[in-house]
Amino acid sequence: MTRGNVERLTEFCRTQLEDEVRAVGLVENGRVEPEYMRDDLQSRYTERELAGLEDAASQTAGALHGLNTYNTSLGQSHAGLFAFEDAFLLLIPCGDEDEAAYVSLDRSVGEDLSAFIKRCTNELFS
Repeated sequence: MTRGNVERLTEFCRTQLEDEVRAVGLVENGRVEPEYMRDDLQSRYTERELAGLEDAASQTAGALHGLNTYNTSLGQSHAGLFAFEDAFLLLIPCGDEDEAAYVSLDRSVGEDLSAFIKRCTNELFS
């Protein structure tokens, strides 16, 4: 996955959901490469808490890949959605076994999340 793909996904998410987007980036081989984080979150969290958020993204991506849901009777997996107390974490596998784009969203986006996931996937791979 190229940085350009993730930049395009960030722009798309921000255009679609504005301030409901908390963060966007890439998890690759256990490393988190943030592309965007909302200003209020940068000032809200300490460096240690930010590192904890990155660890959570990395571990969640590992769990998604560990499920190996690509060839099930439900069809191919397109994304994993994880609901946390303060946010949703959307993970979109990027072909590579250990690579996923992530989008962290405010809980308020839950009303039309399925359609948004599909639009994100289309944007990332267009």
